[in-house]
Amino acid sequence: IKLDMQAALKHSISRTIDFYLSVSPDCLESCDVPIDLILSEIQLLTELGQLPSLPVYQQRFPRWADALAEIHGAPKPLHPSGASAGLPELEIGQAIDDFHIISSLGRGAFAQVYLARQESMQRLVALKVSTQSSEEPITLSQLDHPNIVRVFDQRRLPQGSVHLLYMQAILGGTLSNVIKSTAELKLDQLNGGRLLEVVDSSLLEAGQQPPERASDPLSNMNWAAVIAWLGVQMAEGLQSAHDQGVLHCDVKPANILLAPSGQPKLVDFNVSDRGWNQMRERRIGGTLSYMAPEHLATASNPDDENRIDHRSDLYSLAMVLWELWQGIRPWQFSGTADTWRSAVAAQIELRTQPLASTRHDSTPQGAWLEKVLRQCLEHDPQRRPQSCREMATRLRMALHPDLLSLLTPARSSLAGKLLRLPVLLVMALIVFSSNGPAAIVNFVYNLEVIVKRYDQIVPHFHHISLVMNLIAFPVGSAVLIYFCWRVSRSMRRAQQGMVATESDIDWIWRFGNRAAVISAALWLVFGVIFPVVLQRFEPSLSTADFVHFFLSLAVCGGI
Repeated sequence: IKLDMQAALKHSISRTIDFYLSVSPDCLESCDVPIDLILSEIQLLTELGQLPSLPVYQQRFPRWADALAEIHGAPKPLHPSGASAGLPELEIGQAIDDFHIISSLGRGAFAQVYLARQESMQRLVALKVSTQSSEEPITLSQLDHPNIVRVFDQRRLPQGSVHLLYMQAILGGTLSNVIKSTAELKLDQLNGGRLLEVVDSSLLEAGQQPPERASDPLSNMNWAAVIAWLGVQMAEGLQSAHDQGVLHCDVKPANILLAPSGQPKLVDFNVSDRGWNQMRERRIGGTLSYMAPEHLATASNPDDENRIDHRSDLYSLAMVLWELWQGIRPWQFSGTADTWRSAVAAQIELRTQPLASTRHDSTPQGAWLEKVLRQCLEHDPQRRPQSCREMATRLRMALHPDLLSLLTPARSSLAGKLLRLPVLLVMALIVFSSNGPAAIVNFVYNLEVIVKRYDQIVPHFHHISLVMNLIAFPVGSAVLIYFCWRVSRSMRRAQQGMVATESDIDWIWRFGNRAAVISAALWLVFGVIFPVVLQRFEPSLSTADFVHFFLSLAVCGGI
């Protein structure tokens, strides 16, 4: 409907919501009109030189009366002198203000974007030309991050009420180009070099010379690592915006530009929450295919108790990364929707379906990436990472393959099989598989080499050995259970989103050291107790045999 409104606007035709209600009552009902469609009509009438009355709109759409009241003051007509409606059309080579138009980069509903040269600064810029201003420059001017497109300034020209917004010229294309170029390829055909080829192709189309790639480390990354590398940067860019109280609300491949180095940059915060003042909890802009479940619920019913927040952007980013990695979005809607509500309902239903991968990635980076993205695509926001910073930290692990191979070994390996077992069972197997044989070897060794030289203490030796083992192994097991409980408790706290304390980190980090020290200490302690008890039954036990006995237990403890 909005696209049709814009098409009619080019011919100075006013097609309002009432027109669409009359021609298609089954598709759109008065009580279900979303607020962004109301705002589109207000903008359309404004561009036709009319002055819409907000009280009238509040009366026509009482459901949105409070939300419309948040719009401060009635919009002013943009064409009071009878200027033509629609977007200003600039020709290649034309000069406007301080800018020389080089080529067209794209067109939206209310703006045309050009590649231009700013004459005063002798630099290339992306020039957004429209007949209306927006909150976007104010929003973006406060976001200073290498992964967010930098806005330089804005100007309003008196002739025709033309508004100019100029920003960084990022000419490496978008992630949409990358997805289109890689969707049909197999994983073994994809790597960082393929990403850079798409970037170079976009640079050439824009008339720019691609940089030298011979020694670019990105070229040799496997595809999962490339996705993680992109994801880390985009998550950090979103976190920077979130720290400023700004939500993007429309994270999708087309809104992620690529610099010549392949570095991703977020753009188009035009639907971010900051521009809506007190309407933050009622924002419904965005793209259905990439919306989080709670965002979709709010779009369908603004009175729903679900509220979008930074985890909604995180979810949308995970959708983009999954599509880039797998070549297809996590969930595809193959049917048709008759109404806005049914379209939203279908998307919400899709988000509850099991998530299946179509490209099997057997690399450690692929296994880790899948694990992280599945966590980020949880239906319940509480089960996702609780910030984009946390998401970036998890994704960054895929950039350290040596460390990753230790933490996520192959499922077929011994370590991979052990990691799927309960922690306490694995630790018990490790402890008893080492200490059990050591105890048997030590028993046989001391019996044959030392004890049998004193025939009268052989029966006592058997009895003492049994008692000592019945004491040592339960004591060691009790300590082991306590250690495992401390580690398990720390992990549960982390999974619940609680901040890890120094004690939590210490218990996990030093778990192996403590286990080794306790095991060795028990051997040493009983290395003293055992010969002392034997001496009570055989006072003639020599000092050399005492020391020999102790050292035999010390060696087993050390091993």
